Amino acid sequence: MKFTLLATAMMLSLNVSFAQITPEQIAQKTQNFHQVNPTEKLYIDFNKSSYISGETIWMKAYLTSGFFDQLSPLSRVIYLELIDKEGELVSEVKMESKSGIGEGHINLSRDIKTGNYLLRGYTQWMRNFSEEYFFQKEIEIYNVFESPKELPIALDTQITKVNFYPEGGHLVEGLQSRVAFKGYDKQNQERFFEGKLINSKNEQVTLVNCSAQGLGMLTFTPQPDETYRLVVNNDEHTLPMAQKTGQVLSLMNIPTFKTVKLQIQNNDPSVNNLLLISHNKGLPTVATRINLQNNIAVVSIGKENFPEGINTVTVFNENGIPLIERLLFIEPVTSSLKLDISCEDSIYKEREEINISLKSTLADNTPVQTYLSCSVTNDWEVALDPMEDNIISYMLLSGDLPGIINDPRQYFDRSDDFRWQKQDLLMMTHGWRKFKWDDLLSEKFNAKYPIEQGLFLSGHVEKSLSSKPAEGATITYNLQQEQLTIGKVESNENGYFEITDLYFQGEKYIILDAENKSGKNTVTIIPDTIISKPSSKTLLHQLYAEQDNEQNDDLISKSLKRQQIDASYNFEEDLVMLEGIEITADKVQEAEKVNNIFGRGDYTLETSDMASSQTYNHPLELIRNRVSGVQVVGGGLNWSVQIRGTGSLNSGTQPIILLDNVEVSLDLLSSVPPNQIRSIEVYKGASAAIFGVRGSNGALAFFTKNGEGLSVINRNSEDVKVVKLDGFQEYKEFYSPDYSVKDEKHVKPDYRSTVYWNPMITTNEIGEASVSFYSTDEPMNMTITIEGMTQNGHKVHTTKQLKVR
Repeated sequence: MKFTLLATAMMLSLNVSFAQITPEQIAQKTQNFHQVNPTEKLYIDFNKSSYISGETIWMKAYLTSGFFDQLSPLSRVIYLELIDKEGELVSEVKMESKSGIGEGHINLSRDIKTGNYLLRGYTQWMRNFSEEYFFQKEIEIYNVFESPKELPIALDTQITKVNFYPEGGHLVEGLQSRVAFKGYDKQNQERFFEGKLINSKNEQVTLVNCSAQGLGMLTFTPQPDETYRLVVNNDEHTLPMAQKTGQVLSLMNIPTFKTVKLQIQNNDPSVNNLLLISHNKGLPTVATRINLQNNIAVVSIGKENFPEGINTVTVFNENGIPLIERLLFIEPVTSSLKLDISCEDSIYKEREEINISLKSTLADNTPVQTYLSCSVTNDWEVALDPMEDNIISYMLLSGDLPGIINDPRQYFDRSDDFRWQKQDLLMMTHGWRKFKWDDLLSEKFNAKYPIEQGLFLSGHVEKSLSSKPAEGATITYNLQQEQLTIGKVESNENGYFEITDLYFQGEKYIILDAENKSGKNTVTIIPDTIISKPSSKTLLHQLYAEQDNEQNDDLISKSLKRQQIDASYNFEEDLVMLEGIEITADKVQEAEKVNNIFGRGDYTLETSDMASSQTYNHPLELIRNRVSGVQVVGGGLNWSVQIRGTGSLNSGTQPIILLDNVEVSLDLLSSVPPNQIRSIEVYKGASAAIFGVRGSNGALAFFTKNGEGLSVINRNSEDVKVVKLDGFQEYKEFYSPDYSVKDEKHVKPDYRSTVYWNPMITTNEIGEASVSFYSTDEPMNMTITIEGMTQNGHKVHTTKQLKVR
């Protein structure tokens, strides 16, 4: 039988009848779908595996997309959430992705409870596909101040749930089938168990057992109108009902064979021919027609047709309806990227400088630029989990399967000759697909969530009198930051508007000012202040009392010691303890309290000198008829101001309006209660030069009492709204002392568990980079863990051990 690879399949004609479809057509549609709708995949590297209350979780993000897991240029916003076992959000940050690379942190509070927490990461674009493919990692957190009675619960190994996964998707009466299964205990932990399969007559069909991870497989032939149950410790778990007619698939991927063998059985008389498609991350690799003979087909496909990682094999009928599907894992033979770590010594002294040289090359020894993260931890205090995901296991396995995969690196353990059987069970028990074939084949995919190239705000505008959508309303937005961001958008026929691609860090205010098509402000603006989030339901494993071993006790005691040291040696900047200081300075004058970054203007008005200022309705009334050359006209909702003697024929007439040093619109100024204004600076002539060309019409600077700024805006104004937004997480540097220079902070004892963390290492064009750090005050064995990837998706993970004596 001939198998047509993609390179050949794409050359074939796509002219077919309306009712039928060819395997080449399905392959082409598969590729087109993933080119137009590329899926993103997110991997997070951490500085260590478990944490103590009060510590910081340090993170590096690798966001990929496309057929080859290349660093993604698509989404710029990564959402990271720490969720407890109740599904409650503990902490969240927005991390900026710069061409697929990002860094961030989560500060753990000192009162966070002991337990397992879920760290989840995603982009808005990823939400268009299954949420089960978000990055998800269970993190153990211990609170050093909890009493031992509050520490992890006792272990209960009783099996309470068994999930069944017929190979290919379903059972069919009279066709021998393999059924994979997974058993769970009360704490949702996978557990070994033994049992027996019985039918409705309580007859034993076969005995059943599984691996330590609760994974197993049974083989039997469902009989017509029969039901089956798996009995475990007198508890019964019902298998899915068998279909009357259909197809079943059996796939064999034995490592010593050069081919993958598939057997397809059928008992549907209407089906004679089938179509088989295989793809890897949406890139088709096999497309062929299968002819059934006596309702059976046995097919062998060379393994060279299946790229490393997870491949999806789907069988369709001739109308393009998927019938059965199976995941297939191909283990990488060799690493496509190598990283050499070299140090001057293997044993160092306390507080000695450690210099590391790095060299990254491809498999053919060609140097390559690589983006890396490095963590150095104390082995005597930090227990690194050898079975948790690294960047290779995640990108090739875990990231393409739904949910959380327990101990994923066991499937890459080359010392285990039976790992291929574990790999195959994992493929059978972790679902079908990220997308729906009917969407793909119909070429209809409506993305609900956008690709975010920046931060986002949306809302609606309504007509004030009728509350109907205000179509074509203009929304002017003003983002208050050092570099003022001003722009305009229009509402659609439903009054909906979006402001996209914003960029800022930390919390900022954005001012929204709306007017209808006629330029009137008789509209109501309603910003969306609550952003929809994915479901936060969790099925976290519990921490068990049996895990409270000697190492954990040592971890907690040492962490408590570190926190006591931190409290004793407090070197926080600007924190100075004074005693016996006598204040002799003169009283600061009221005018000097104004934080005016532009300096004095030509004229200063103090509202404390205005007896009638409490009766005014607009801030411009505070300067009307009080400053020579400043002309204020208007009343009610319509106001204008001009400084005579400035400007030009081409620059208009309105001066710059400032509120506590921030430029605002005249409409926005009308929302500020005049009784909250303390002083006004008028810039005309030479003093306006500080504003450059923009100051050609002069400037009016209003200063509020106590510098309250935007917070004094009248929130009852319907056409103007002030919204507080959370931006990208602000940068925080990992503390790494330099003991080569004298510093009073160095008297503090150094017992860091994470000795060094650097998430942003990049080798140069010849593949080289170097890092340096100092050892601590504690003798230890330390592990250097470095991982990363190239722009084109080559991945590496390596470790090195050093000693401090």
